[in-house]
Amino acid sequence: MRTKVGSGAGGHASGTLISDTERSLARFEAAKLIAMLGPRSEFWALPSSLREAIDGGSNPAAGDGTESIVVTADGAQWIVEVRDADAYHYVDRTSPDSGLVRQLGDQFLALSHENVGDRY
Repeated sequence: MRTKVGSGAGGHASGTLISDTERSLARFEAAKLIAMLGPRSEFWALPSSLREAIDGGSNPAAGDGTESIVVTADGAQWIVEVRDADAYHYVDRTSPDSGLVRQLGDQFLALSHENVGDRY
């Protein structure tokens, strides 16, 4: 597992790389991640974006009359990307407080052994 930590505050002030560490996962740690992210896991069925989750992935540009607007005042962007052979899927959420994206983020942060403070 490779963990990179920056000095900044995310997208608006990313800063510089202050830590870049690598460690091997124990077999049980890897097995837990595989169960959460494997090809038969719930992850692959999650909508990639909140907009897609709200309107079922409809495309306003296609003229179907639907539109959704998601407004976020502040928070942390949690993105989980997975490639399994030729399959690729990502999920992007803002400050999830529950659900699989939160569980995955918490798991990755725990495995990193980094002290990241409050998680939003």
